[in-house]
Amino acid sequence: MTSEKVGLALLGLGRIGQVHLNIILSSHRTNLLWIVEENRELAETVLKGHGLLGKLRVVSNDKFDDILQDPQVKGVYVCTPTNTHTALVRKALTARKAVFCEKPLSEELADIKACYDDAEKYGATLFCAFNRHFDHGIRSMYDKARSGRLGKIYMVKTTFHDTPLWMGAPTFTQTFLIHDVDLLCWFADSLPDTVVVQATANIKEVAEKSDVDTVGALMRFPCGMLGILDFCKYSPYGYDVRLEVSGSKGMDVSDAKPVSYVKSYTPNGLETNPIHMSFPDRFDQAYRSEQEHFLDVIQGKAELEVKRVFSERAAIVIDALKESYKTGQVITLKK
Repeated sequence: MTSEKVGLALLGLGRIGQVHLNIILSSHRTNLLWIVEENRELAETVLKGHGLLGKLRVVSNDKFDDILQDPQVKGVYVCTPTNTHTALVRKALTARKAVFCEKPLSEELADIKACYDDAEKYGATLFCAFNRHFDHGIRSMYDKARSGRLGKIYMVKTTFHDTPLWMGAPTFTQTFLIHDVDLLCWFADSLPDTVVVQATANIKEVAEKSDVDTVGALMRFPCGMLGILDFCKYSPYGYDVRLEVSGSKGMDVSDAKPVSYVKSYTPNGLETNPIHMSFPDRFDQAYRSEQEHFLDVIQGKAELEVKRVFSERAAIVIDALKESYKTGQVITLKK
């Protein structure tokens, strides 16, 4: 166990890479040593904004081996496009570096299994970033449900209405659906027995891509719990994430999170604040908490909470959802 600063390398400065860059830089526990980014203009712009231009080593992908040979690097953040994750993760694990990989590890179940097999083979940490496990509100609902205080869990419903409209991946991918599927499996502690889905395209830009933007899915779990997934690719009113857990002794509800919980009572009526307009703002606390857990694992202060089964279950269920959408059938999952 150690309390020294953890040497890190960050791969990718896109949307999510910049989220993690901000969090890494704000922590007193981290020492960012390397950044990998092919777009030099982007890297210069981002680092200049932080007053770090010329103060950090920024290299291209072909220098990744140099990073892995640096004994000061204890952890690698993989924030590159999804189709690059598997190769980068496996290479870092082979070098026995702890890996923090933005979800998903891969869209393919076989690749996910290969990554975790390597983690076990080389005794290295592999953390897939299921940040909602670290959101204080969601975590408290999970702990309460698992403790029995809500009695037998009858139903869990997840709502995810995204904003802004992002066309970087089809809807029926882990990129969009992984968090909600993972939460339903997490609360049930299992794969569902069956899944069925309906989906439509209401947004012109989405329809032109032969994709869908609105999804409703129903899952039945071995414990008797029903899971409902409500997804929309674009919300005009903000980044809307909600969770409802109902059982024989009561119900917990987490509503869309406002920017502030302050309510103003005026002669014109009640005024409330809007909800967050982006995922970095809505889940800022969760992102910071998941980093703290990752650092704790590296320093021997905690055991890794996010297990391989979470990634594997999500991949299996999302493949089943795709099959249900294509066939219009209820899909029975093989055990």
